[in-house]
Amino acid sequence: MVESTTPYNEKVERNVLGAFITSEKALINNIHLLDDDCFYAIQHKNIFNAIKNLFDKNYSIDLITLDNELRGDEQSSKLVVDLSIEASLYNIQQLVFVLKEYKIRRGLIKLSIETNQKCKDVAVDPLETLEELTREADTIGMSLNIKQLDTIEKVLAESVKEIEEAGAKDGRVKGITSGFREIDNITSGWADSDFVVVAGRPSMGKSCLARSFVMNALLMQDKNIAFFSLEESKAQVGKKMLSSMTEIPYEKIKLGSLDEDEWGKIHNAIAILEKKNLTVDDTSGLSVFELKSKCRMINHKNKLDMVVIDYLQLMRGDKGKGGTREQEISHISRSLKGLAKELKIPVIALAQLSRAVETRSDKKPMLSDLRESGSIEQDADLVGFIYRPEYYGFAEVNGEDITGQAKFIIAKHRSGELGEPKLKFEGDKARFTELELELEF
Repeated sequence: MVESTTPYNEKVERNVLGAFITSEKALINNIHLLDDDCFYAIQHKNIFNAIKNLFDKNYSIDLITLDNELRGDEQSSKLVVDLSIEASLYNIQQLVFVLKEYKIRRGLIKLSIETNQKCKDVAVDPLETLEELTREADTIGMSLNIKQLDTIEKVLAESVKEIEEAGAKDGRVKGITSGFREIDNITSGWADSDFVVVAGRPSMGKSCLARSFVMNALLMQDKNIAFFSLEESKAQVGKKMLSSMTEIPYEKIKLGSLDEDEWGKIHNAIAILEKKNLTVDDTSGLSVFELKSKCRMINHKNKLDMVVIDYLQLMRGDKGKGGTREQEISHISRSLKGLAKELKIPVIALAQLSRAVETRSDKKPMLSDLRESGSIEQDADLVGFIYRPEYYGFAEVNGEDITGQAKFIIAKHRSGELGEPKLKFEGDKARFTELELELEF
């Protein structure tokens, strides 16, 4: 007996099943969009599963094969006959969508009941309940996705449109600029939906480069950016940004030993930066759930353009996932890639490299140095390494002074070329800048 308060539509369920029984075209085009939870009536579930089992085995679907598949369920077999008689193919795809909507309604009701019970239990962590609620709600919402298969004609039409749009920009940066000419020449800017990993050993300047990316996107393109600093406080981030922008050494700013002219530069920089759309969060041990929630909140208020995270290994996975730390890191990196796709923005995450780098004579990082850190390398669309040979005591290469020089080694680039753009490291001003010299190292 079906409860009258439960959202479902018996007529729609019967229509869809009848269409599947009588029309091979309706079956082939739509059965992959449904599962048995899309049907509420028990007999309808049984009939759908019987149809699906026959379809999976590539058997024909008719009254005889269904009767055999239902294995003596006389009531369901009799219902199959009735469904075949009353079958209608009118607007079948819309009816499939309706069934998925009813499934979502029932799922949300079940989830709300379970959440209500947990909220009343004081022994249950409310944040854990909130995380679980969000995960389950996302899962329920994903079931509504009815993405159709595209023909090559449609795929090529969309491709040509993107090519034309790119051409209209006449070779300029098409995504969000890094602020560095050599990097942008390879990447064409940080692309929508891309997960970018910027990795290096400690003291290479990862945080410094991340801030440079943020500052350049803010000042050159006026983008809306969320910067998650898990290592440095908001105050440190702010002071280092002011140092970078004013060219006043960070140590002077930190100690407050500024003359009148320098204070003037600080106030001018503040007047510019406070008008920009930058959100800074310095929550320690930030979880994936918390980060995604904050990004969605920012995006809801004002379209978010880019997310930068410093750094990935300081994040926490969602509660209840269990497993090893490597599996937790893999979950985090997959979630960040999912966030980039969901919001259609670049997500840049810094990452720490393993000590294997230190065992090489040139101390140059490689992709294998990331492989101990879960699936970061696999999930990333672009992997760039920061390499400063000066840090390891290399004062010159081929007779040339390389003081203050660095490379951004693009070791993986899913949609483009690899390369080793050169940068200038100005540690005292907490920034990277363009390097005009063309040196080989």
